[in-house]
Amino acid sequence: GSGLEVRPGRRYLLVWDMFADGRVQYSLADAWRVSSVAGVIMLVCSVLIALTGTRGFFALLGLGASIAVLIFTMIPLTVMGWDCVWLAVASVFIISTVTILCVVRHARYRITALLGSLGGVFCGFLCGAAMVYLWELNGLAGEGAALLASTLPGMNMRGLLLASVLIGSIGAVLDVSISITASMSEFVDYDPDIPLDRLLLAGLNVGSEVLGSMINTLILAYMGSALPMAVLICSSGIEISGLLNDPYIAQEIVQSLAGTLGLLFTIPAAAFSFVLQESFRRRDG
Repeated sequence: GSGLEVRPGRRYLLVWDMFADGRVQYSLADAWRVSSVAGVIMLVCSVLIALTGTRGFFALLGLGASIAVLIFTMIPLTVMGWDCVWLAVASVFIISTVTILCVVRHARYRITALLGSLGGVFCGFLCGAAMVYLWELNGLAGEGAALLASTLPGMNMRGLLLASVLIGSIGAVLDVSISITASMSEFVDYDPDIPLDRLLLAGLNVGSEVLGSMINTLILAYMGSALPMAVLICSSGIEISGLLNDPYIAQEIVQSLAGTLGLLFTIPAAAFSFVLQESFRRRDG
């Protein structure tokens, strides 16, 4: 009853269920695709390293560490009952630190990239939290959230929604912060005596250029994940007001807008942090 079209030579996942009277029922749950998925991932990573060398290797190292923090630390501790918001805060700090250590080439400017990313993501988080409480979202929208709440009744679903805002925005925020830091460091390498006001303006201009594409990436990624639900809601004849009022769509809007505001705050945070650090370096040097 799985609906699979079984083909010769293919591998499938066989599961069994034992009932109270001792009967056992077998079924084909899904196609077995672990080996092919792992193979494609390894191929993409190999191509990345071949084209970018050590920089690509360190980028993959940072990505692997980030995934490990979420899968082996944050998620298990959340299941154990730890506060998911504070776990997300700690995870964001660790992910940001590891990523910047692996990616940012100039060691002396890593603290600038870290301050810019943390400032942006937490400003976005505060805006997202305000929207969650003002819109009275409880984090129960969607089948996965409802299933989790029924499986783990003590889970703080609203806190989990806020944690998802933090985790969901850190990638784009890191991208913007590192881009601004790298650009401004190149300006300083080219002209060590560049005026600080001109350096600040250059950082803000670079950030505004990067912002346009990153907003598209962030919002379209969230809206793409909500597309099946949006189509389902619209197919039932609900108008645009009903679509916006739907809690599932509202949660996606919260994450999109919080990430966008986080990007906006990241630009001045990273630029001002860089200029402040550069002014201290010139004064002490």
